[in-house]
Amino acid sequence: MHRTCMNASGLSMMLGALAMLALGSAAPACADAAASADETLVGAPADPPAARHGRRLYLRHCASCHGPTATLGAGGDITGLPENLVAMAVRGFEQMPAVELTREEIAAITAWLDHLASR
Repeated sequence: MHRTCMNASGLSMMLGALAMLALGSAAPACADAAASADETLVGAPADPPAARHGRRLYLRHCASCHGPTATLGAGGDITGLPENLVAMAVRGFEQMPAVELTREEIAAITAWLDHLASR
């Protein structure tokens, strides 16, 4: 799912590259730039395992609108969002499209959002 929610074209291109990288379909040159930006913005090697899995899911399903640090888009800062609200949000409402995720995937994304909030 790739949507354009950002105003800055450079940021949108970077987020698109990150999303494609998470899906494994970025071109090599874009992958290198996206990986470098990805390591700088989110996801240091010290991230807990649950947060690392959530990070991958977040980049695939959420980052194109909410940004790599979960602070952009119409929803504003969603870092630290409780799991019950994440579960409600992924059903879709207003500008938020529905995203089909399992309970385990929602828990992993929530772990990532909690990790981002603790930074």
